[in-house]
Amino acid sequence: MMCEVYQVTHHVSLCSVPSRIFPYLRLLITDNRLRYNPPVRRRNPARWRAIESRLGREHVIWLATVRRDGRPHLAPLWFVWLDGRVYLCTTPDTQKFQNLVHNQMVSLSLPDPQNVLLIEGEAHIADRQIIDTIADYFYHKYEWDFRYDNAGFRLIEVTPHKILAWGDGYDAEGTRVL
Repeated sequence: MMCEVYQVTHHVSLCSVPSRIFPYLRLLITDNRLRYNPPVRRRNPARWRAIESRLGREHVIWLATVRRDGRPHLAPLWFVWLDGRVYLCTTPDTQKFQNLVHNQMVSLSLPDPQNVLLIEGEAHIADRQIIDTIADYFYHKYEWDFRYDNAGFRLIEVTPHKILAWGDGYDAEGTRVL
């Protein structure tokens, strides 16, 4: 395959890059500059199974949110990992919920500093259709059903955008898992 170089000096749109290049190059346009965005490495199936297994059996995850004034807030919570998402419960009067109203970007961490797992993602109120399913998972894991708790818990769904791990025996592959 021939390699062509395109020099970018002015505003660029994807239309100005020849269409025959698209299958071979992933592009990201920011600040009116064309940049190369390397493809995400394929997951090691054994490592991914180990991570999902760990997320299924751990009981506490730390949630980091940001207050309106920019100060961080950190809280331990019970959680459920299902279909590549993290589900948390909290009440609307908590600091973490108030933070999520203004900034949905969150970080999550499992508590073991020797076997680190960090998740960065976006949090939203979960769809009503999934509440009963997730409530069953919470009940089987914690013997607690948030639907019948008088505190008025809300189910929060976190969609991971980035997962980092180290100390898990796969360090040679790098820290970025997703």
